[in-house]
Amino acid sequence: MSGLKSTTDNEPENSSVFQSLFYFYTQVLKITNKEKYKKLCASEKSISLFMRHDWLNTVVGEDGWDVVLVEQSKDIVAAMPFVHKKKAGFKIITMPVMTPYLGVWMKYPKGQKYTNKLSYELSNYEQLISRLPKFDYYIQYLHYENTNWLPFHWQKFQQTTRYTYLLKNLKNPETIFANFRENVRREIKKAEKSLKVAEDISIEEFYDIQTKAYKAKKKKLPFSKQYLTNIIKHCVENNCGKFLYAFDKELRINAAIFIVWDTQACHYLVGGVLPKYRTSGAISLLLWQAIQFAAQVSRSFNFEGSMIQPIERYFRAFGGVQTPYFQISKTNSPLLKVRETLIDLYK
Repeated sequence: MSGLKSTTDNEPENSSVFQSLFYFYTQVLKITNKEKYKKLCASEKSISLFMRHDWLNTVVGEDGWDVVLVEQSKDIVAAMPFVHKKKAGFKIITMPVMTPYLGVWMKYPKGQKYTNKLSYELSNYEQLISRLPKFDYYIQYLHYENTNWLPFHWQKFQQTTRYTYLLKNLKNPETIFANFRENVRREIKKAEKSLKVAEDISIEEFYDIQTKAYKAKKKKLPFSKQYLTNIIKHCVENNCGKFLYAFDKELRINAAIFIVWDTQACHYLVGGVLPKYRTSGAISLLLWQAIQFAAQVSRSFNFEGSMIQPIERYFRAFGGVQTPYFQISKTNSPLLKVRETLIDLYK
């Protein structure tokens, strides 16, 4: 009949509709790992501040990081975010500045036996590692709660143990202070007589202190003013960071620090003292104030290192527990392997 179209006449139209629907469901509605991880970060407070999607967006931008996942029944049970970049043509997975840890987040089943927990960890780690993109060089500082690096070892990664210091029990400030080394206690008491602590320092003033402190040590500041500004604004806006600075009777700023926190730990992220006030005790006073504040927002205080001997000695004097964490690295590029060999030869 002339008023009806044949099935054959409908095929091109049906095919076009099918292709449009297929594209919509596979591309438009496709949920990426990063989008899944963003939702996970919104629901899981146990994910470290430095591993969260919004921190990574702040320090390297949306396109500067990615994440590999392990899922069971559509639930994410393990995640490993990483920062990637290209340098001189090499694909590198690396650590961003002012980000002390990345590593693995894992959701453990309740009531696991220890042997089952290890098997569960190993399986998830192996899957995460296998899903990493191809790289020429890899270096990561695993969060100190990531204590099992065996799967990396089995995949020919290298490991170096690094250390930080943690104050794990913040409930009793008197006990904490009593555990400080005597010279630190004396320094704080001296500073309390001549200095006051406030929070309303500008980013410009803070950056100026960092610049002068690094210049006095004959070192280059490892971050730009804009980079620092991005981090500070992100943390202040999300109520997970603040300034503390010490000033004297003449209103002269002696030193300043910036701390950040999540539910697990409050971290001493960055700070500096002006060279002419190095003996004022300002930094010790600020750290003591930061520790007392940390008890209100978190479970521990992390001094963030250091592997540099004089800094390690200073942080150790605050009575924290020496806590290891792992630096994991691997070189796949033959050219970079030759370079590393030559560097070792000429050490």
